[in-house]
Amino acid sequence: MVLNVLSLKPLDYQLHNLFNQAMTNEELVSKFKATLKQYYLLKGGAQPANEVGEYLRELACPFFLHEFVKQAVVMSIEMGPDAEPLFGLMKHLNSTYGLARIQIIQGMRKAQKYVESSLSIDVPPAPAYLETIKVGL
Repeated sequence: MVLNVLSLKPLDYQLHNLFNQAMTNEELVSKFKATLKQYYLLKGGAQPANEVGEYLRELACPFFLHEFVKQAVVMSIEMGPDAEPLFGLMKHLNSTYGLARIQIIQGMRKAQKYVESSLSIDVPPAPAYLETIKVGL
């Protein structure tokens, strides 16, 4: 293996990624939604939360977890006023799987923009649900 003296990365580093290409943001969002739908169908709990955490770890996209938080909040709002499964998931991921507080804050900001721009039309009590979630997180 030949190293690039300036970066200490192998010179063939890009070649490794030719066959193992990263997922697009749209693909990740789709996977987030499918995972969250399954989690909410199971009504939360420790075991499903562990499965979500392991799956997020396998996806290896810590830079994009704010989008996961946004999708979790939006789906929770769409499903109704019971935010306990969301609270349990976020607390579990934060304590066990290293979901950073900044990712949660950033995801909440994105969710708030989405609620203000369009979700409140489809789900009129969405702003009130969002306030409940803000207080709980």
